[in-house]
Amino acid sequence: VLAEVLNNMQKKTAIIGTNGVIIDGIKYETGMTTPDPIELHKTFFMLKQKGIKHVFMEVSAHALDLKKLDGIMFDSMIFTNLTEDHLDYFGDMENYFKAKKKAFLPNQTKLSILNIDDQYGKRLFEGIKTKVLSYSTTSESDYFASEIEVKNFKQNFKVGGVEFSANLLGKFNVSNILAAVCYMKNLGYSLEKIAELVELISP
Repeated sequence: VLAEVLNNMQKKTAIIGTNGVIIDGIKYETGMTTPDPIELHKTFFMLKQKGIKHVFMEVSAHALDLKKLDGIMFDSMIFTNLTEDHLDYFGDMENYFKAKKKAFLPNQTKLSILNIDDQYGKRLFEGIKTKVLSYSTTSESDYFASEIEVKNFKQNFKVGGVEFSANLLGKFNVSNILAAVCYMKNLGYSLEKIAELVELISP
């Protein structure tokens, strides 16, 4: 969502994650969600050479546990949810949560953007020591989606009294858009401008 929003503003972006590294729509394989440190820093250097200003990265709990991201300060870190994906490695949800929590420490990010609809997001919110923005589709938060409805193959809702219309269906996509709203608001964009950009996202 975020990469497409910024691409629609003619900003150069890159994504590092499960699908490899995607630069202006071109994909390069990496073999893992979060590359090992040497490979990761080579990638950052290449992106800088290409004039990329915005990098969106999937940060795995494995990478945090193995200290692959030590020394990297993120402008923002978004927490969406925690599900039983990697218990073969972590053993139980508590260990998994403790590993993920490392992403939201003051030495790792300047801003934490948290989904407080998720029980672990709520726990993070209660103990956070960084600057924080919360989002929700069910309860009061910094950015709350209300009047959610699907009409004419579009998902419509309101945030702060501003009407949003998105080509992305499913309530989880409302949550993803709210995370993008938090990020863009922190960059100084108005809700009205963000709503315009969200409507341009392709299905």
